[in-house]
Amino acid sequence: MSNFHLHLLGRVQGVGFRPQVWRLAREMGLKGWVNNAADGVHVELHCNEADARAFLQTLLDAPPPLAKITAHYFSEVPDKVYPDFSILHSETGAVPQLLLAPDFALCPDCRQEMKTPGNRRYKYPFITCTYCGPRYAIANTLPYDRETTTMQPFAMCPDCQAEYDNPADRRYYSQTNSCPACGIALSLSDKQGNALATTQAAILDLCQEALKAGKIIAVKGIGGYLLLCDACNAEAVQLLRTRKHRPHKPFAILYPDLQQAAADVTISPEARAALEGPVASIVLLPVKSNPQSGIAMEAVAPGLGHLGVLLPYAPLLELLSENFGKPLVATSANFSGSPIVRDEQAALALLGDIADLFLLHNRVIAQAQDDSVLRFSARYALPVWLRRARGLAPSLELPLHVQSEEILLCTGADMKGAFTWSQNGCLYVSPYLGDLSNYEVGERFQQTLQHFEQLLGKQPTRVVADAHPGYFSTAIASAVAEKNHAAIKHYWHHEAHFAAVLAENKLWEAPFPVLGFVWDGTGLAPGNKARGGECFLRKNGNTQYLPGWSAFTLLAGDQMAQQPRLSALALSWSIPENAAALKAHFSETEWKFYQNALQHKDRADTNSVGRLFDAVACILGLGARNSFEGQSAMYLEHLASKGQILPENDYANGVFDPVHNTFDSSRIIAKIWTALRAGRKPEDIALQFHDALALVVKAAAEFYGVQDLAFSGGVFQNTLLCDCLIDRLSDTCRLYFHQHLSPNDECISVGQWVLSQTTLLN
Repeated sequence: MSNFHLHLLGRVQGVGFRPQVWRLAREMGLKGWVNNAADGVHVELHCNEADARAFLQTLLDAPPPLAKITAHYFSEVPDKVYPDFSILHSETGAVPQLLLAPDFALCPDCRQEMKTPGNRRYKYPFITCTYCGPRYAIANTLPYDRETTTMQPFAMCPDCQAEYDNPADRRYYSQTNSCPACGIALSLSDKQGNALATTQAAILDLCQEALKAGKIIAVKGIGGYLLLCDACNAEAVQLLRTRKHRPHKPFAILYPDLQQAAADVTISPEARAALEGPVASIVLLPVKSNPQSGIAMEAVAPGLGHLGVLLPYAPLLELLSENFGKPLVATSANFSGSPIVRDEQAALALLGDIADLFLLHNRVIAQAQDDSVLRFSARYALPVWLRRARGLAPSLELPLHVQSEEILLCTGADMKGAFTWSQNGCLYVSPYLGDLSNYEVGERFQQTLQHFEQLLGKQPTRVVADAHPGYFSTAIASAVAEKNHAAIKHYWHHEAHFAAVLAENKLWEAPFPVLGFVWDGTGLAPGNKARGGECFLRKNGNTQYLPGWSAFTLLAGDQMAQQPRLSALALSWSIPENAAALKAHFSETEWKFYQNALQHKDRADTNSVGRLFDAVACILGLGARNSFEGQSAMYLEHLASKGQILPENDYANGVFDPVHNTFDSSRIIAKIWTALRAGRKPEDIALQFHDALALVVKAAAEFYGVQDLAFSGGVFQNTLLCDCLIDRLSDTCRLYFHQHLSPNDECISVGQWVLSQTTLLN
């Protein structure tokens, strides 16, 4: 008999790992101990080597459902005899080296208990166990134990303590364990902070009455406040839009259960798994022709054919939704563009003009985050993350590991703020934080960064940022570098996009060439040029810029993204007849001004594919101005989904120029104007446009002789485009899309990390 030490790294805390180790040891008749430490889980066994290795293999083959083991070590240690197998108290003080657990959705067992009369947690709004409930949202420091979370003030009653201490119980060492006798309390107030009820039953009844009366309720959730109202009441939804300053952007809808959702939207097996799984993200789903719930579709998602659907992922939402019995709008509690609100003082101060009632509780939210958002392509069920937050953040496992003593901070870009922190071989990616051009979002970015420093117990020794000198994220990087006397490095925007998608697909060090297409709204490229239609070749460990899309005039700078009419004019200008057809979208003064701007010899330019989508949308009559980011592109995709494709698509003819290796967007625009004048249906033209982009990619792949193609950038949030690419290219090429990251700018910080690791390797 000897002693053997097992060290397991990854997502191994806050997921029921120690209880499972304890149970396995008891089953196998082994003695020793297990504990949490800053660098994962440690196990010591007093047994022979064969049993110790069998024990380890069993853990690797069948870890707890929510765990993710990224590395493990096995060693023999000095012999010591133990009386039994025990769980030791966590070690603290060391630098963390483990993946942080995200917040997990309500599990089926807890949901069943909450609905069972006679159960002591019947209708308890904060029921949790080892396999569900908040983690990241309540963590103050690591390792993850009750005293290091915002559950610390809630002393367990004897019954909860007995569960916590019982290895055979589902709540053994569950750090969020509580019940009505010792746990978190609800309260309901008006916008002045006056209490409206004293019992939970009365509180829930008042909420139901308010929702039926068309009122708006601000509800304190797991990672922040949500605004709820009756999704079948068009007047209530419009009132929320008016108060929130959100005229057109679609709202997410909370359904009481899957069956009611299925009466309104089409739910694929993949979507069902996403809705009901531990992440429980919002999933964009196609609406049926005759929704049965009576949902006010034009008020909820005007001009679109999809709904952002979610099921109750927290017990409080389960109770509210079940009581109301119909779909509810469930949107982040903020003014459009501002970060989600997370504490009572801010909620009452900032949301008083939006919400009529405030449903509160007394557990502190340590870190705010929005809901994650996912969609699937219609034909191939390709998953595309639109937002990575609750249920996913803050840890990420990439198949690219570099051991380094450096603590690296990569601050990402501005439009979709998110940063990456690398320490002790672990990668942490913040939740989506919003548009950093908003002052409050910038403050939230800094608060989240400070929280990471507190959680991980260190300061960055090296900093990486976008090359854009005007980005808030770049300024933060400079400030952090100066404060910590750390080196700083800048990388071009689209190089980071390309690096991120390559790393996700294990292609960064691939022995074969990879052709990359990075299409988005804008990003700074070499020469300090605004670009959004880049092409790359990764070969023999080097990344090469290829010509990409040809440039057109950048009108009114950043305003171009809010005004599709400007993109349409810039791309139609070379053919006077086409440009003249847009004159109705401009006043006489504007028309003269932009005509002069288009003729100016020193005019700025861009090659943005995002602006190309805007132009096509405007030409097809989908609007001259956007009230939210990506509006016209979303409308164009929806229009195209109703179109019919022609056997021969000539829209792509001549777009790829093999002489200059460029893609000419003005040729596609000219084809669209011709088709429109010939009487083609707008929906058919829209579909032909999407298909033409896939054909353009195919022409480039054939010209360069590359069969492995990777795609990143916000344009590839368009799942119809992704399906077109698969249709046109999957027979001859291997296609790689993002898997765990969003293709939008949320992935930039991860790409910056990849590029910085290359620097280390070199």
